[in-house]
Amino acid sequence: MLISSSGETADIVESLKLVQGSPNGSAVLSLGVVNEAESTLARSCDAFIDVVGGQETCVATTKVFSATIMALFFIAVALGEECGTLAETDKTALLSSLKELPEHVKKILDEGAGPWLKQGEVPKSLAIGTCPLWDIACMNVLANNFIFLGRGVNFPIALEGAMKVKEIAYIHAEGYPAAEMKHGPIALIDQFMPVVFIAPQSDPTFEKVKANIQEVKTRSGAIIVITDFENGELKDLCEHIIIVPTTHEYIMPLLTIVPLQLLAYMMGVLRGNEVDMPRGLRKTWEEGEAVVDGKATNPA
Repeated sequence: MLISSSGETADIVESLKLVQGSPNGSAVLSLGVVNEAESTLARSCDAFIDVVGGQETCVATTKVFSATIMALFFIAVALGEECGTLAETDKTALLSSLKELPEHVKKILDEGAGPWLKQGEVPKSLAIGTCPLWDIACMNVLANNFIFLGRGVNFPIALEGAMKVKEIAYIHAEGYPAAEMKHGPIALIDQFMPVVFIAPQSDPTFEKVKANIQEVKTRSGAIIVITDFENGELKDLCEHIIIVPTTHEYIMPLLTIVPLQLLAYMMGVLRGNEVDMPRGLRKTWEEGEAVVDGKATNPA
C-alpha cells in the first residue's frame, strides 16, 4: 500500500518502480491511496483508492489527512469483515459512530473556534473565554518548542500535530509516544515548554497517560490536553483542556486532529506567517520539478 495525497511524491513513486522492476515484482499487488485519481501513482498501481478529499486551500495538508485516515479506516473494516476477524456487532458500532462524525466536527469548530472563524483570520477583538483555541494560541505563540504526546492510535496524531505547528506556525515541535517521555523529552520540560497530550478517555491507556501528565506537572510544564473527559483532577493538572465529543476509540483521531490543526493555524496567523503558503513546503512533483509556494523549481 502506497499513500500519497498528490500521487506524485517522488520517493513513493520510485519505490513502486523498484518493486515492480524486481524479479518477483509481478507477484506483488500494489494499492495506491491518493487524492488525485489522474496521478502517476494511481496510474502505476494495480488498484487505487481516491480519498476524495477535494482541493486543499493550504499547501500543508489538513482535510486530505482526515480523508486519508477515513479511507484507511474503511480498508481495515473491509479486511476485518473479509477475514472474519471483525464481529458484526463491532462493525455496526464502528459504522454507527462514523455517521456521527460530521456533527462532532461541527461542534468542535463551533465551540473551539466559532467566534474566531466569524471574525476572520485576525479578529479585531475577542473577549477571553469566548474562543478557547484562540486563547491557547495567544498564550503559547511565543514558545520556541512544543512536545506532543499520545499513546496507541493517538501517537500518530501527536506526530501530525507537531508537524502542523512546524509547517504553519514555524515553531519547533516534536511528537513522541507518551510511554517514551522519560527517554529524552522529559529533560526538556520546564515552564516555557508547552506539552500537548492527546488523551481521550476511550484510550485503554488513559490512566498511564494521566500519570505522564502528572510527571510533566511536577516539572512545571505548560500542559494542554485534548480529551473527551474532564474532572476536577484533570483540571488541577492542566493549564488548558480542549474537550472533543466522545466517540469510538478508533474514530477519535479524526476528532482530536481538528483542534490541533486549528491551533497551529491560529499561531501562524498571530506570528504573521503566510499560513496558506508556508515557506519551503513542496506540494507536488512533476517531471523532475517541485512546485514550491506555487512556483516550479528544480528539486536539486
